[in-house]
Amino acid sequence: DEVKPGIQIDKAVYTGHDGGSKTGDKKVLGKVNTPITYIFKVTNTSDTYLKNIAINDESLGINKSNMTKVSGIEPLAPGDTLVYYYETT
Repeated sequence: DEVKPGIQIDKAVYTGHDGGSKTGDKKVLGKVNTPITYIFKVTNTSDTYLKNIAINDESLGINKSNMTKVSGIEPLAPGDTLVYYYETT
């Protein structure tokens, strides 16, 4: 059997801090220092389990260690999703 690992990461943002409970949009508008939350949804698009998943966002200068997990578990099963959030201004 041939294994084809695959992953999809979707990033969204919304105004406010609430523990990553919203889905977000592609962009928000606000004044300087407005609280915002980024949501990262990591979906396993492959036919095998994935572990040791790294998430790096160079535009924000953060990685998975700066984020808080909302849901999901590793190893990530095919079709399953991990959700993380990051609060900033």
